[in-house]
Amino acid sequence: MLPNLPIARTYLVAESSAGGTVVCAHCDAEVLIPRNILSRIPGAPRPARSLFDKALVPQHGGTSGYATASLVCALIGLFCGGLLLGIPAVVFGEIAKKEIARNPNVGGEKMAAAGRIIGVIDITFGTAMFIYWMSVV
Repeated sequence: MLPNLPIARTYLVAESSAGGTVVCAHCDAEVLIPRNILSRIPGAPRPARSLFDKALVPQHGGTSGYATASLVCALIGLFCGGLLLGIPAVVFGEIAKKEIARNPNVGGEKMAAAGRIIGVIDITFGTAMFIYWMSVV
């Protein structure tokens, strides 16, 4: 909490004096200025972001979530629910392929391709098993 002094509540405190002390113009007392003074005063102007700010530096986006979902659906579909999980695996793989092409910071091309291929295998075996089951029953 800022001290209840008029000088501490104004924007006259330069950002360079943050973390130091200033002398109150009214009572000549030394006042400690917090380091984050501008963020603690309502309505105070915020410092402009620089080009070197961490939020503006392009960072690696990691692996596409759709590529991961594609591979997980496809691998689970190999063991159970091939037809039901093969279709989402192929769809998620296609969405991931487009997302990766659009955003160079996102990876997972091989994971999406593997999910699509295994998803097609799931659909093929799932359909074959369904036809076999229908012919036997």
